[in-house]
Amino acid sequence: MADLLAPLDRLLPDPHPRLVFEIGDEALVGALRNGRSVIKVGGRDLPATTGDGPEPPLPDGLATGVESLLAELGPHTSRLASVLLPDSAVRLAVFEFGKLPRRRRDLRIAVQERFQSILRFDVRTARISYRRQLGRPAPSVLAAAVPRRYVEHCEEAFRSCGLMPVFVGASTASALNLVGQSGTEILLKLGGKSLAIAAVTDCTVEVFRRISLQQGLESDPLTAARDVLRDLFPTIVLVEGQLDRKVARVLLAGFGALQQPLLAAVSEAVGIQTEPLNISGDASAGCGPGLLGYVHG
Repeated sequence: MADLLAPLDRLLPDPHPRLVFEIGDEALVGALRNGRSVIKVGGRDLPATTGDGPEPPLPDGLATGVESLLAELGPHTSRLASVLLPDSAVRLAVFEFGKLPRRRRDLRIAVQERFQSILRFDVRTARISYRRQLGRPAPSVLAAAVPRRYVEHCEEAFRSCGLMPVFVGASTASALNLVGQSGTEILLKLGGKSLAIAAVTDCTVEVFRRISLQQGLESDPLTAARDVLRDLFPTIVLVEGQLDRKVARVLLAGFGALQQPLLAAVSEAVGIQTEPLNISGDASAGCGPGLLGYVHG
């Protein structure tokens, strides 16, 4: 699913820079890679951001975190960098069409019109990216929208550290590169106070939901499992009942200390093989799910 990494509102292909960064709501992770191998990875905390406006709050302290990570990751000859934005900043959606417009301009306008009804911010100020999908009963697009001001703020933080952000993508879109390559799989990905649920069949995203968790996920495993299952069950019913797909696996990512107890609780509750979204080997264990999907997908 490498084409899921299409840059937001950019025409240049991904140049595969060696430096990759994933921005979280309260953390920044950076990695130095060589092809699909992660050589070194590091992380920094970011100040918590708050806000209830139509646009996501801009991350604070980003330039300081990037500068500190650059020193930790060690010498590197290239100043090119890839940047993955947090789930709280990017709106992902699957839009079905009776027939996809043939012309690129017409399809883009159609996607903008669909976004207009679900975005809290003005769609005219958004950077929008989309991917055609033909594997469903009806054609669709997987689309992403993010406020232009948010992207420009992040790009400027990296440029102030001497880097050139040649690729700006979405954390969950990158993580989806590791999902549903054979059969139907459901990804549960926690990103700060956002829970993303995606059902993917043969590299086609058939269902995507993002649930906002106002207080985050509870630290108690039983309570957390109850909250997660409340949103997972309807997705399974939709996939297996209406779409007539058999869910082969449920994959969990980003749950931290809750991951292990959730694996057991979800598997027992839904009766489906449940595993962590993971890549073994080298330094990948320290990467976030978006960064994993970007490097290894």
